Amino acid sequence: MAAPIQVWAPGTSAPNTTGSTRSGSETTAGNLLLVAVGARDTLVDDITLTDSSGTNVWTLLKKEPYAWLFGCEDADPVTTVTPFLVDAADAPYAAAHMLFLSEWPAGSVVGSATSTTGAPPVGSEVTPAAEGGTVVTMLTAAVTNRTFAATGCTELQTLKAAQLTTMTAYIDAADDTPLSPDWTLVAGSSTVVSVISVALAHTGGGTTPLGVTVGSDQSIYVGQTATVTAVPSGGGGAATVAWTLVSPVGGGTFANSNLPSTTFTPTAGAATYVLRAIASEAGFTNAQDDLTLTVSAAPTYHLIATVNDSTGFTVFGAVDVKSALSDTSQATGITSTGSPTSLPLDVTMDPITLAPGQPYVIDVEPRKTDAATGTFIGKLYNGSTLLGTTSAANIPNAYGVVPLTWPAADFDEVTFPFQFRVVTEWTAA
Repeated sequence: MAAPIQVWAPGTSAPNTTGSTRSGSETTAGNLLLVAVGARDTLVDDITLTDSSGTNVWTLLKKEPYAWLFGCEDADPVTTVTPFLVDAADAPYAAAHMLFLSEWPAGSVVGSATSTTGAPPVGSEVTPAAEGGTVVTMLTAAVTNRTFAATGCTELQTLKAAQLTTMTAYIDAADDTPLSPDWTLVAGSSTVVSVISVALAHTGGGTTPLGVTVGSDQSIYVGQTATVTAVPSGGGGAATVAWTLVSPVGGGTFANSNLPSTTFTPTAGAATYVLRAIASEAGFTNAQDDLTLTVSAAPTYHLIATVNDSTGFTVFGAVDVKSALSDTSQATGITSTGSPTSLPLDVTMDPITLAPGQPYVIDVEPRKTDAATGTFIGKLYNGSTLLGTTSAANIPNAYGVVPLTWPAADFDEVTFPFQFRVVTEWTAA
C-alpha cells in the first residue's frame, strides 16, 4: 500500500491539437509514473507519449473510447510529457485532449490492468499482487454536465473541458482479493463512460525503505541552543519526523519535537547529548538516526599581559593599546597605518593551562575601513621560538569574530601554566 508521491495539476482546458505538452514538478529517478489521457474524438486511433527525459519507454496499459492509460517503471526524471495523437492511418489528428500524471514510489511495478465501458455504476475488476498494493482507476466520459465518484477511492485528478470529463482515483489493496472500484453517477442523467483500472504491486515490502538523516554532529557551549534538522527519504513520501533525547535522560527540551527542523536547549550542563530523529509512515518500518551534541563549558576571557610592539597602530576610544584590545566594545580598538604589509602586533598573553589535546584559539574582531582586501596571520611563540603559524584569514568589511587556531601539536613540549607570545601580521591593499 502506498500513496502517490505527487500528481500534476490537471490544468483548466483541453487543447484541440495533435498533442499538447503538460508540465509539473520534476519526478524522482526510479519511481513509477502513470499517465492517463482523455481524448474527445472517436477518430483518435492511437496515442504515444514522449517526455523531457528522452530516455523513458512508455507502455500502453489499456485503452477504451476516449481513454488511454500508460505506465513507465523505473522512470528517469521528467518535467514535461507530450501525447501524440494519430488516426487509423497513423496520420497526426487534432482533438481536444487532457493528460494527467501521477508519480508512485520506487519499487512499484505495474500488475494487471483491465478496462470496460458502460453506464454507471460500472467498474473494471483487477487482481492485486499477493502482498496487496494499490489499485488506480480512471474514468472518461464525452460529457461535462455529469458528476461521478469512485466508491471507496481517494480522488486524484478531475478535469471537465471541451465536452470531456476525465478523472483518476486510487484505493489500497490489502491482499490479492480482486477489486473493482465502481464509478457511480452522482448528478445528471445516465451516460456511457469508459473505465480503466490497474493494480500496482509495491516490491521490497512496500517501496524503498524509509530512511532519515540528521547531518553532522554538533558542538556548542553551555547556555547556547542547537538547531537540528532531519531529512526523511524513501517510503511513500508522507513520512513524519519526531525528535527525542536519548541521553542524558531529561537533560534538555526541544522547541517542537514533532518538526523535522527544530531547536534543542540542553539543561544538563557540559556533557555529551545524543539526539534521535525517528521517521515514521503508515505501512513502513520506522527509521532513525542519531546526532551527537557536545556541550562544553563556555570559554573564559584570556587577557593580554603586555603589549610588546604596536608600532604602526593608533589607539581610539581607549587610553592605550592594551586597554583597547582587552574589552569587547567596538567603540575601542586600534587602527593600522594605510596599506600595511605584514605589519606586526606583538603581545604576551596571561598564563594559561590547556588540557591534553586542546587547541589554542584566539578570537580576533577586525574589519576593513578603506582597503579593498585584507588578510592577517597569527604566529605563536615560546619567547623567540616559533611554535606555529595559522593560515591567512580574511578581514571582513564589518566587524566580525575571526578565530585564530593553533593545534595542540604546536605546543606538545610546553609545560603549563604557560605564557604564549602572539604576533599577528596584517596586510591590506
